[in-house]
Amino acid sequence: MIVQFMHENQSAPDNRSRFIYYIIYKNNAILIFFSHNSFFFLLLLLLLVKKKRMYTSYGLIDGHQRMRSRSRSRVLSFTTSLVFTFVIIMLFVFTFSNLNYFLDNDSFILTPDPNLIIAKHGAVASEIANCSQYGVDILKEGGSAIDAAITSMICVGAINIFSSGIGGGGFMTIRLSNGFSEIIDFRETAPLAARKDMFVDKQVFASVGGLSIGVPGEVAGMKLAHQKYGKLPWKRLFEPSINMCRNGFPVTPELGLQLQLFSEIVVDNPQLSEIYAPNGNVLKKGQILYRTKFARTLETIANNYTEFYKGSIAKSIIKRVHATGGIMTLDDLKNYRPIVREPIVGFYNDRKIITTPEPTSGPILLFLLNLLEKYDLKNSKIDGLNIHRIIEALKFGFARQTELGDSAFFKNKTKHELRIAEIISKEYADSVRHNISDNETFDPDYYNPVYEPINDHGTSHLTVIDADNMAVSVTSSINKPWGSQVMDPDTEILLND
Repeated sequence: MIVQFMHENQSAPDNRSRFIYYIIYKNNAILIFFSHNSFFFLLLLLLLVKKKRMYTSYGLIDGHQRMRSRSRSRVLSFTTSLVFTFVIIMLFVFTFSNLNYFLDNDSFILTPDPNLIIAKHGAVASEIANCSQYGVDILKEGGSAIDAAITSMICVGAINIFSSGIGGGGFMTIRLSNGFSEIIDFRETAPLAARKDMFVDKQVFASVGGLSIGVPGEVAGMKLAHQKYGKLPWKRLFEPSINMCRNGFPVTPELGLQLQLFSEIVVDNPQLSEIYAPNGNVLKKGQILYRTKFARTLETIANNYTEFYKGSIAKSIIKRVHATGGIMTLDDLKNYRPIVREPIVGFYNDRKIITTPEPTSGPILLFLLNLLEKYDLKNSKIDGLNIHRIIEALKFGFARQTELGDSAFFKNKTKHELRIAEIISKEYADSVRHNISDNETFDPDYYNPVYEPINDHGTSHLTVIDADNMAVSVTSSINKPWGSQVMDPDTEILLND
C-alpha cells in the first residue's frame, strides 16, 4: 500500500508542493521518499523486482520448459541488474536533494489529515487549533514548553469556559530534558469553613451555587510553573488571549454544541446570557463572541497575578460567592498554595510511563496498562476479542478507582499507600487478569468496587514539547459542565463546583 502526504511550502522558490510517500509492506512503513521523481523510480524498482520474481519462481512442468525458463531468467536477471543499478543511483540523487530541503526547513510539517501534525522543533496539542497556534508562536519566540502550555491554557479556558478556565484547577506533569519529572497539583481546595456533612440534606448545592465553589488554583499553578521553568515574560503569555477576547472570536463547534445542550441554563443565567445569549437565544457556531470584561481580567493578572488571590479580583470573586450562598473567604484565596508532588512511574512494553499520583487516577492508568500488557496488543489486531479484553480491563480499573482519594485525608495513610503500591504492581495485574474471561462479562459486583462508581465528567487537556525536549502535560477543569454556574459579573470568571 502506498500512502501519500503533502506539504505545501509557500516560502519555496517555485511555491511547489512536496510529497512524501510511505511504502507500506506487510503493515510496516519501510521506506520514505520525497518528491514525485524519487517515488516513481522506487515504484519502477518494485515493479521490476516483482516481475523478476514472477519469472524466477514460476512453477514449470517439464525439463524443456525449465531450460527455456533458465535462459530467459538469465537474460532478464542481467537486464534487471542494469536497471536496478541505474534506479538506485538516481533514487539517491533525487531523494537526498529533496531531503536536504526539508531538513533545512523549520516549517516542515506532514499532514496526512488535518488532525495529525509531525513537527521538527516542538509541538502543542490542545482541543482548539487557534490556542495550539498561540502556544506554537511562543515556542518560536524561544519560549519553553511551560510558556507555551500556559499560553494555550489561558486561551482554551477563555473559549471553552464550560469545561476549564482560571476559575478552576488541575494538574501539570513536567518532564525536563535531563529526565527529571515533577507534578504541580493546582486543584481547587475546600474553603476553611467547609464541613464534611454540609451537603447531607442539600446535595444539589454540592454542584450548583456558591456553596459548591472551591478555592481556584489554576492561576497559582501557572505562576509557580512559570517561576520554575518559564523563559518569556509572564505578561507575554496572556497577550494572545487578551486580544482574542477583546476583538472577538467565532463560536467553535464544541462551544456551539455545549451552548445548545445547556441552552436553558445559559439563557436563564443573567451573567452567562449577557455573553452567550445576548439576543435571548444562545449563539451558534461561527457567530462572533466578545469577552471584553474577561480581557480586562486577564490584563490585570498579566500585570500582577496576586490580584487574583489578594487584590481586586479576589474581592470581586468573594463578593459573588457570598451573594450565591458560598462560604469562601479572602483568607481562603490568600492562603492557597499549589502542591509539588513526585510522579509515579510504570513500564508498558519497556516504555517508561510517567503519570500523576493521587488524588488523580494516574495509579489506575498504570494498573490498566499492566493488565493489558500480557495480551500483546502491540502485535495483535484489534478484533472483537481484544476489544472485549480492553472493556473488561476498564471495568476492573474503574472498580479500583473507588479506592483512590487524597492520601492526606486517609486515617491510616501508611496502609493506604501500601495498597496503592500493590495496585500499580505487575504482580497484582497478573492476579486480576485471571479473572478476565474471553467468553463472558459479569455483573458490577464481580469487579469488586468499594462503592458504586460515580458518573465522571469531562476536562480539558493539552500537551507541549519544546526544542529542548522538555514535555508538559496539563489537565484543567472546572468539574461539571459550566461548573457551579456562578459567574462573577465584574471579572467574567466562571467558578468551579
